[in-house]
Amino acid sequence: MTPDSDRLAERIAFEGAINFRDFGGVPTRDGGRVARGRLYRSDALWQFTDADLQRFGALGIRTVCDFRADHERERWPNRLPAVSPPRNLGLGFTPQGTQEAWAAVNRGELLAEGVRAYMREHYRAIATVHADFYARMFQAMLEPDALPFLVHCASGKDRTGFAAAIILLSLGVPREAVIADYVISDRNRRELWHLFHRDVDPGAYDAVGAAAPEYLGGALDAIDSGWGGEDRYLREALGLTDADRRRLAELLLE
Repeated sequence: MTPDSDRLAERIAFEGAINFRDFGGVPTRDGGRVARGRLYRSDALWQFTDADLQRFGALGIRTVCDFRADHERERWPNRLPAVSPPRNLGLGFTPQGTQEAWAAVNRGELLAEGVRAYMREHYRAIATVHADFYARMFQAMLEPDALPFLVHCASGKDRTGFAAAIILLSLGVPREAVIADYVISDRNRRELWHLFHRDVDPGAYDAVGAAAPEYLGGALDAIDSGWGGEDRYLREALGLTDADRRRLAELLLE
């Protein structure tokens, strides 16, 4: 099965968020598709304009799952509609080793190839060390009246990228379609200069901002080596039962 990249690439236009997308349209192994209007992903909700707030409100989103760490949420609080606001679920964390890696980039000690190697380990940690946050995401998603449901972080491609990938895998989306959906973030990049000096190595900066297949591949490799595949990972690391997955399919598939 070859994913329809044009269909997957549909971005919802906001002025402040550049990687706001509907999960809908992604194909499953059995020929179904993820339904539109039930799952969304994004980057910087704190940069919403007034016009963005009106458009966001029209989507009817009931739950916003924010993977940014406490210090990020305090410094850059989300802008959400004041009338009928969604539930704002803080499940934030800083992936293991991130602060040390970015400091090494700023010192000129970690160049492009080193960043790419780090990013593969970064994703392995997201899938393993930080699995509990994604288990809590799924439980929140299964609560009554939780949908439509949005997941986001700062740039919408690492913590959020893994969230989207594991949700799609739980719904029976094949890995090639999951990866095709993930790499769309590579052309919806948010600037990261708040993290780096302006004179850092350009290749290193580019590698940090990329959504490369090999990055998500680090998480998938960790899932395969630790659990033998996503089915055991979902069950043992994230606590999803067969009944939970059937319910997710009922809620989220066409």
